[in-house]
Amino acid sequence: MKTLILFAGKYGCTRDCADYLKVRLGPGTDMMDLKNMGEADLRKYDWIVIGGSKLEYGFLCVLCA
Repeated sequence: MKTLILFAGKYGCTRDCADYLKVRLGPGTDMMDLKNMGEADLRKYDWIVIGGSKLEYGFLCVLCA
Protein backbone atom coordinates (compact mmCIF):
# COMPACT_ATOMS: atom_id res chain seq x y z
CA MET A 1 0.00 0.00 0.00
CA LYS A 2 1.50 3.35 -1.08
CA THR A 3 0.97 6.33 1.21
CA LEU A 4 1.92 9.97 0.68
CA ILE A 5 2.29 12.40 3.57
CA LEU A 6 1.92 16.03 2.49
CA PHE A 7 2.86 18.59 5.11
CA ALA A 8 3.54 22.30 5.57
CA GLY A 9 4.75 24.11 8.64
CA LYS A 10 6.86 26.99 9.78
CA TYR A 11 9.01 25.89 12.72
CA GLY A 12 9.70 22.19 12.08
CA CYS A 13 7.24 20.47 14.41
CA THR A 14 4.99 19.50 11.50
CA ARG A 15 7.96 17.94 9.71
CA ASP A 16 8.82 16.03 12.89
CA CYS A 17 5.26 14.68 13.06
CA ALA A 18 5.38 13.72 9.37
CA ASP A 19 8.71 11.93 9.95
CA TYR A 20 7.17 10.05 12.87
CA LEU A 21 4.18 8.98 10.77
CA LYS A 22 6.47 7.86 7.94
CA VAL A 23 8.41 5.59 10.30
CA ARG A 24 5.22 4.20 11.83
CA LEU A 25 3.58 3.56 8.44
CA GLY A 26 6.72 1.83 7.16
CA PRO A 27 7.91 1.02 3.65
CA GLY A 28 5.88 2.42 0.79
CA THR A 29 5.42 5.78 2.53
CA ASP A 30 6.63 8.98 0.86
CA MET A 31 6.76 12.48 2.30
CA MET A 32 6.58 15.86 0.54
CA ASP A 33 6.77 19.40 1.89
CA LEU A 34 3.95 21.41 0.30
CA LYS A 35 6.15 24.54 0.29
CA ASN A 36 8.75 22.88 -1.96
CA MET A 37 6.55 20.38 -3.75
CA GLY A 38 6.84 20.22 -7.49
CA GLU A 39 4.62 18.15 -9.71
CA ALA A 40 3.58 14.80 -8.27
CA ASP A 41 1.52 11.93 -9.65
CA LEU A 42 -0.99 11.47 -6.82
CA ARG A 43 -2.68 8.60 -8.68
CA LYS A 44 0.05 6.17 -7.62
CA TYR A 45 -0.91 6.48 -3.93
CA ASP A 46 -3.61 4.53 -2.12
CA TRP A 47 -3.68 6.97 0.82
CA ILE A 48 -2.79 10.67 1.10
CA VAL A 49 -2.33 12.29 4.51
CA ILE A 50 -2.33 16.11 4.69
CA GLY A 51 -0.96 17.91 7.74
CA GLY A 52 -0.06 21.44 8.63
CA SER A 53 0.38 23.88 11.43
CA LYS A 54 -2.97 25.15 12.64
CA LEU A 55 -1.38 28.51 13.45
CA GLU A 56 -0.03 29.01 9.96
CA TYR A 57 -2.19 26.79 7.76
CA GLY A 58 -5.55 26.50 9.49
CA PHE A 59 -7.25 26.09 6.11
CA LEU A 60 -5.79 22.58 5.75
CA CYS A 61 -8.09 21.40 8.55
CA VAL A 62 -11.03 22.03 6.21
CA LEU A 63 -9.50 19.76 3.55
CA CYS A 64 -9.19 16.92 6.03
CA ALA A 65 -12.75 17.17 7.36
